Amino acid sequence: MLLRGLAFSTFLLLVTSISGVATVHSDELIVHPSTFDVLKKDLTKKKMYFMAEAMLLSEKEGAKFWPLYKEFLEKRQKASEEALRLISFFTDDPRHFNDDKADQLIRKVFTTNRAIQSLEEEYYDRIAKVTSASTAARFLQAEYIINTVIDMQAISRIPIFPRIVDADKKADRDKK
Repeated sequence: MLLRGLAFSTFLLLVTSISGVATVHSDELIVHPSTFDVLKKDLTKKKMYFMAEAMLLSEKEGAKFWPLYKEFLEKRQKASEEALRLISFFTDDPRHFNDDKADQLIRKVFTTNRAIQSLEEEYYDRIAKVTSASTAARFLQAEYIINTVIDMQAISRIPIFPRIVDADKKADRDKK
């Protein structure tokens, strides 16, 4: 249990170090591309380490689990990159926002979230089939913990969606 706590603490330290890769200037998140690739590789290693500590797999289970988890990580990374791309819209100049862009953005977020949930369901089923339902549940629980920590770091740097003055005027007109 102590070792798992240390693994999670190490993971938290890595994730909180993201602030060295992303800097905030006047409500904009700027990710330095050269450092982002290095961070992504390091984060993947740390996720693997944390997952290994959380899963407590036998050698036999590990032989079945790890190839599936690596596949999952590759696919999940693509969805994460789409989520990061969407985050960049939130940090864009508020003067570029309008109701149509806001609606398009949120609908893309819904689509990305559904894709991630579908991926999690697919790999839960695949992992449960070759190991057990409790092992697959532990995989998802650890994955949720990891991604919650990462999401909290990202969200803490995103400004609140800007108020669109034109939308306020339209709402006032609709009331009349």
